[in-house]
Amino acid sequence: MLNWWNKDETSVKVELDLNVIRRQEAAILFKHSRTCPVSFAAQSEVKRFSALHPEVPVYTLVVQDDRELSREVAEWTGIRHESPQVFVLRRGVVVASDSHEGVTVELLAESIKG
Repeated sequence: MLNWWNKDETSVKVELDLNVIRRQEAAILFKHSRTCPVSFAAQSEVKRFSALHPEVPVYTLVVQDDRELSREVAEWTGIRHESPQVFVLRRGVVVASDSHEGVTVELLAESIKG
């Protein structure tokens, strides 16, 4: 299941397929693991980014909830699965990605400018 954080930072669960994300001008896709402490730290960074940049849709893929979609993301992007992991997308093209401690507000803010 993909989750989208809206402007007031509440988690609103919206089921989407990847085609919706691919068509957006800019978007953030975050792979999150509910069992990984590093993932919670990365999630905090993604939420801070979302609060600072409410115009950019941020989607969270909880890997335990949808392993098949997680595999599909790896195939589509050509980037090996990790979690936590973030992708910055422009019209469906990955312009930046990182994982673990590399998931930061700064990475997302710099990458979204492009």
